[in-house]
Amino acid sequence: KTPFKVEAPDAKKVTLSGSFNEWNKDGIVLGKQEDGTWAIELDLKPGDYEYKFLADGDWDVLNKENRKIIVP
Repeated sequence: KTPFKVEAPDAKKVTLSGSFNEWNKDGIVLGKQEDGTWAIELDLKPGDYEYKFLADGDWDVLNKENRKIIVP
C-alpha cells in the first residue's frame, strides 16, 4: 500500500487526483484524521506517478505544482 497524507485542517473534503486515476478529481476521497490531516492508502502498481490533492475542489490551494511519487 502507498500512503498519501496532506495537512488541510479547514477543508470540508479532500480528494486525490493523478496519473494513476486519469486525473479524475472526484475519484479518490481521503479520510480526515483527528490532527487535521487527510489520509488514504492506495494499492498502486510499480511506476512513476504525478498527483495533486484537491481541497474542496480547488487544484492549487494545497499544491501549486504536481507532486511526484515513485512506487518501487
